[in-house]
Amino acid sequence: IEQLKDLDLLDEIGDCLILKVKGLIIDQPKDKQVKKLIAMFDHMIDFNEGNNKPLSRECMIYKKYKENGFKDVKNIHAFMKSIQAGTVGRKRPVKENIPYEIIL
Repeated sequence: IEQLKDLDLLDEIGDCLILKVKGLIIDQPKDKQVKKLIAMFDHMIDFNEGNNKPLSRECMIYKKYKENGFKDVKNIHAFMKSIQAGTVGRKRPVKENIPYEIIL
């Protein structure tokens, strides 16, 4: 609190403290995890392409999305976790609509 006062970012008005900022950037643990996963995939792609080795399915999917700037990705954290788990691009079984009757 004293540091904020010294930086003139905190005002005391009566019993209240008012924080004077236009915006706050909070680094969430998910952001760090996403950065690590991106660095890991970038390294794997660079290494494999440098040694003329084929890319894994997950690396090819990641590379395609990265080239497009992750344009269609709504949740980058969920996307990166599913790429890491190998579940991106796999078809999920469709549940059948089972007709049922309600008898009262």
